[in-house]
Amino acid sequence: MNQVRTKPRKFRLRGLWLYEHLKEPAQGVKVLLQMIVGVLGSAAVIVAVILDIHNGKPAMFMEQHALVVIAVSLAVAASLELAYTLFTPGPDEAIDPLMLGISAVFLYIVSKQDNLTWTAGISVVLFAVTLAVLFWIRQRFIDDSDVKKDQSARRASLESEVEEAMGKPQACAALDLLEIAEFAWHDRFGEVGLPHKAVREILEGSHQEIGDMITLIRTKLDDY
Repeated sequence: MNQVRTKPRKFRLRGLWLYEHLKEPAQGVKVLLQMIVGVLGSAAVIVAVILDIHNGKPAMFMEQHALVVIAVSLAVAASLELAYTLFTPGPDEAIDPLMLGISAVFLYIVSKQDNLTWTAGISVVLFAVTLAVLFWIRQRFIDDSDVKKDQSARRASLESEVEEAMGKPQACAALDLLEIAEFAWHDRFGEVGLPHKAVREILEGSHQEIGDMITLIRTKLDDY
């Protein structure tokens, strides 16, 4: 009896798969490190102010000292945010660390000013305008379009899993529902795409019922 030989599957390292599986743990690490930076930065400000008071420093010196510490904390937070963008598809997320970095530089420059000069005043205005423009770009263009970006690729990556969990007749409707859920998820948490763990739990718990799937999506949006 002849046996049909099948070609071994070649291992391919797919970028979308890496983003999907590494983005969530990378975000958790980023949040934890930023919390640590926030706590340490706040503690450093308190200690600096206490030491300055103990050493009889003037109020202006204490304000400048505190601003320097805050600026350094923001710079570290910006570097963590920038590193996180390497684990996400597209360059859109670079706007947030750029805004943090500009804010850090702005605070550092302000901390070095003893007297308000024309140069310092122009710098303040330019920094304020730059932050306003970046915030407008983020709100107007990025937040409105980042969910649609690569959404077809995310849908394609879930087709077989959804078809297996929901059955072929309901697979298309279930995929449409997950696409709609992505917009709600982005509005609630600011993340592009549902975490794969949440998608798996929704599919497994729905028992091939679209109504149960809707209920589970709503529960994830409220409790995740």
